[in-house]
Amino acid sequence: DTYFKGKKVVLFSLPGAFTPTCSNEQLPGFDKQADAFKEYGIDEIYCMSVNDSFVMNAWATDQKLENVKMIPDGNPDTASYFSFYDVAEKIGIVIGMLIFAVVGEISGSMREPILFLIVFFILGIILLARVPKINNNQ
Repeated sequence: DTYFKGKKVVLFSLPGAFTPTCSNEQLPGFDKQADAFKEYGIDEIYCMSVNDSFVMNAWATDQKLENVKMIPDGNPDTASYFSFYDVAEKIGIVIGMLIFAVVGEISGSMREPILFLIVFFILGIILLARVPKINNNQ
């Protein structure tokens, strides 16, 4: 209701800000065709993307948009920008690669790092199994 109440709008979605095809073709194309949309009774054009409002505003400024309004996707399930789990995943990947390299360098073969990763993986499964489940149906 905040954006669309009482208006005829075009709402389109793009996968991400500052990606080449979105920035060079799709977003500018909607902005340039605004007059054609208005001929069909369209009041406003909105672009939604899986980015926070800061990124969306920077993208709009970079594109020098005049006719397209940006809507950030605030859904935490899809726009988990720098969430704990995203950062933890990246840290885990880097630490895992470092441990793999160090164990391989020390042992001089690939067998020990692979065995170490298998043990690490099994320990991760055991730890995840111990995490209490939360019931969201309340």
